[in-house]
Amino acid sequence: MKNNLNSWIINLNKMEKAYLVTHYTDLEKDFSIYDRFYIWDSFCEHNLFYFIENISFINKIIKIGKSITLTTPILSEKWIKKLFIFIEKYQLIKWFEIVVNDYWVFYKIKKEFPFIKIIWWNFLSWQNKDPYLKVFSKKEVHKNISIDSDFYKNLFKKNNINSIELYNVFQWINIRQDYSLYLQYPFVVYSITRYCSSNLIKNNINYPTIVEKCSWCEKNIIDILELKLDLGWEKVNNYYIWNKQFYKNNNLEQNPQVKRIIYNYDLLKNDW
Repeated sequence: MKNNLNSWIINLNKMEKAYLVTHYTDLEKDFSIYDRFYIWDSFCEHNLFYFIENISFINKIIKIGKSITLTTPILSEKWIKKLFIFIEKYQLIKWFEIVVNDYWVFYKIKKEFPFIKIIWWNFLSWQNKDPYLKVFSKKEVHKNISIDSDFYKNLFKKNNINSIELYNVFQWINIRQDYSLYLQYPFVVYSITRYCSSNLIKNNINYPTIVEKCSWCEKNIIDILELKLDLGWEKVNNYYIWNKQFYKNNNLEQNPQVKRIIYNYDLLKNDW
């Protein structure tokens, strides 16, 4: 057991460390321990374009000198052209790679920018993330992910994909295929919606509808709803903010397939 723990600590020290940049992130802080920046948003196209259309922000990110990962959400037709204008402009910056959540984006990148590294993200697979699953009687079933199959293994091999991103869920995961796992930590986003509550409340809309126009979350944000979930084994802070629901899991499982940790501290304001 002690040897396993020591091996895990050594492996943890060797892992690539990335930092998810949000509008809460203070870019003047010391990021020397991190190898890479993630430019969000994987969850909302309006938020994503607030960042990538902000030239001052992009220039500041590039100036810091980290490798860059662009995260992309499910995209509407309205935004797809703008996304690829951005990719065309910045494709050669340091170790530029793209996290895909949308088959449209995936196939368009493969066609137009086949040399760009693609990371397979959570919306293109199925990972059970509900915090209650840890105490289910058949919890082993919920450790599986949908892309752990020969079909996806062949698809990834054909398209030169070897990295998938997952969340650090309480019940952890079982995976047979030899993928490199990139782990979002410590927050687990387990529910999102394009029927964004923040926007609907702001615009006094009392029925669920996809948000077509938005000036992004910082200006439309409603107060964070924080609930204490009593799961019998511990209290879990459950946050509902913007269009997403998430909880915090500070525990990291020992798994040699984890090659990168993406620290998503700034989904909330914090003093890390």
